[in-house]
Amino acid sequence: ELRLLRALWERTRQGSGQTLLIQAEAGMGKSRLIQMLEPQVTHAGGGWCLLRCQSEFRHTPYYPLIDYLQRQSEPPTTEHTAPQNRDARLGAWLQSLGPALQGHVPVLAELLHLPHAGMPDLPVSPSERKRRMETALLDLFMQWAQPQPLVLVLEDMHWADASTLEWVQAFLARQVPALLLMSARAEYAPMLGLKVLSLPPLSARPARPAQPAVLFFFTLIMAYDIVDCYCSSYVFSSDLGSIVVLDPLKIRPHMHNR
Repeated sequence: ELRLLRALWERTRQGSGQTLLIQAEAGMGKSRLIQMLEPQVTHAGGGWCLLRCQSEFRHTPYYPLIDYLQRQSEPPTTEHTAPQNRDARLGAWLQSLGPALQGHVPVLAELLHLPHAGMPDLPVSPSERKRRMETALLDLFMQWAQPQPLVLVLEDMHWADASTLEWVQAFLARQVPALLLMSARAEYAPMLGLKVLSLPPLSARPARPAQPAVLFFFTLIMAYDIVDCYCSSYVFSSDLGSIVVLDPLKIRPHMHNR
């Protein structure tokens, strides 16, 4: 599966936009698989943008996009920032992506409920407002993908709101030179024509006997009576069998007390 993602990334670097939906049951490693691609992308100078849909906001228009823009407009500290300063940070970030995006600052500021001096005063119909917002969001990622290859990750598509789904379809229609990676649970009905990678459930994967190295780790845990400590649930399947990677930062305090 990771080789497939790397191949799609290489095609994206050559200027060909790619799209893939990864489907699996909850907890089967969809996010982990996508995260394993990030070091290769960043090392090559590519852009990485992570958007997340959430169940409690499945009826909020453009929620994953708004959430990302809000994080971009917030300061690096947890201190309270006036809305005017957040608007300035948003404008500065858009300026860094390209001067062509400055015309969209009023629309994006409205989307984030931020005051902006250039906000139009003329009444706009709901359909026209939605069209402007969708265009601004599309131009944003189109501009981002121009100087460098971009990976756009959209997680938990089964919780995506209707406006976000429409935006994704418009994004695909524009043929943006980016790699769009989406994840969803197995029951999600994908869009027509979308490439889908289905990860099989654990019950469908052949069981392999534990190797000596794995047995050693479990023996070590039992010897120090730290079964109740948290272990990272990273289980990799390879020619050597199932390899369980434990988190040493969580285990070390228990061993030190012994």
